[in-house]
Amino acid sequence: MLSEPTVVEHASQPYLAIRAVTAMSGIGSLAETLPAELAAWIQTRRIAPTGPPFFKYNVIGSEGLELEWGVPIGAPGKMAHVEGDRRVHAGVLPAGHYAMLVHTGPYDELRDATAALLKWVADHHHRLDVRKTKAGEKFGGRFEFYLTDPRQQPDPAQWRTAVAIRLAD
Repeated sequence: MLSEPTVVEHASQPYLAIRAVTAMSGIGSLAETLPAELAAWIQTRRIAPTGPPFFKYNVIGSEGLELEWGVPIGAPGKMAHVEGDRRVHAGVLPAGHYAMLVHTGPYDELRDATAALLKWVADHHHRLDVRKTKAGEKFGGRFEFYLTDPRQQPDPAQWRTAVAIRLAD
C-alpha cells in the first residue's frame, strides 16, 4: 500500500553511515550485514540515533550502485560533533524539498513504490536533483527510511518505509 506522494521540506541532518558499492542484487546481503555493523560501532561510542535508519542511494548505474546504510544523529539543522573512521563516516543529509511517499508492506515491493514516486514526479513536472556521471545517475538525495523495526513488528505486511528523492530547486 502506498500513501499519496507529496513534496516535503527537510532540514539538513547529521548522520553516520557505512558506504558500499554493489550490484542491485547485492542490496539484500548488505541489508543483512551493515545494520548490525553500524549499530555495534555507534553503541561502542555511546551514540544514540535520532531517527530511523536508511539506505542513501548516491549513484545508480548499469554496473551497480553506490549506497550508504546510515542513521541520523543529533538534531536536524545542527552539526553533530562525531567523527568517523576508515569504515564509518560522518555526513549531513542535505536540506531541501523532497518528493516522498510511504510504502506499507514487504521490502521486495520498494522497487515498485520508487517507480510510482518517479512517475508522480514526472506527471507533476518536478525536476529531480540528479546528474549523469560515468558511473551512472548521481543523486543529491535519494533515500529509503525504514520507519518500522522488523524486530518489533515481524509481519512484513505492516512494515512502513518512506521513499524520498530530493528535488532540484
